Amino acid sequence: MMINRVLQVFWLAVMSCGLTHAATYYVTKSGSDWNSCTQAKTEVTARLPINAGVRCLASGDILIVASPVYNEALNDIIPSGRSGYPSTIKAKTAVTVT
Repeated sequence: MMINRVLQVFWLAVMSCGLTHAATYYVTKSGSDWNSCTQAKTEVTARLPINAGVRCLASGDILIVASPVYNEALNDIIPSGRSGYPSTIKAKTAVTVT
């Protein structure tokens, strides 16, 4: 009985190590670099510029970018994520973000 309980706890610990809670962050033209990553989880208190939003990302997270024109470069700052948990940057609507 005790061994079964130990194995159950061990299995639960092993399985939960691979679980990641993905967060969604927002960037808008009305956002602010002063907003924290926690605040950027809503569009009302989004971040700006995109680089500020990218700094919030971890493996499996999503960055939604509103308003299609931003004059900035994203050079080697997007976290790659890991197998099965990619970092994603996408437009809020079906438009091209440039």
